[in-house]
Amino acid sequence: MVGDVVQVLSFAALVVSLFLVAVQTRRLGKQVEIANKFSTYESFSSAAERYDAGLALLYQSPHLRPYFFEGKALDLDADDLNRALVIADMMAGALSNALTVGEQFPDGTRQGWHRLATAMGRNPLFQMVLDEQPYSFTKLREHLGER
Repeated sequence: MVGDVVQVLSFAALVVSLFLVAVQTRRLGKQVEIANKFSTYESFSSAAERYDAGLALLYQSPHLRPYFFEGKALDLDADDLNRALVIADMMAGALSNALTVGEQFPDGTRQGWHRLATAMGRNPLFQMVLDEQPYSFTKLREHLGER
C-alpha cells in the first residue's frame, strides 16, 4: 500500500516536472526568437549607419549627388572622382553587409535593401567601384547577378 502511494506520488511529480520543463522550453523558444529579431534589427541598423556615414560625406559634397542618385555619367575631375569613389565604396560595403545579414533572416526585413542594391547597381559610379575591386562586395555582386 505504501509502495503504491509512493509510486503514484512519484508519477505525479514526474508529470509536474515534465509540464514545468515544457513551459520553460516554450519560454526559452520565445526568448530565442526575440533575441534573433533583436540581432536582425541591430545588424540592419549597423548597415544603415554605415550607409548613412556615406550620405554624411555626400552631404559635405552635394555637387556629387547626381552621380549617386541620378546615374550621371562620370565627368568628374580627379579629386572629385576619388572622393565619390570613396563614398561609393562605403555605401557598397553597407549594401553588401545588409544583403549578407538579410540572407540569414528570411522574414522580409531585407526587401528595402534589395531594391536599393538593385538601383545602385545600375549606377556608373558603383559599377566603377565594383570593377576596381573584383573580390569585394560578394553579396552585392551575387544580388546583381555578377560572380
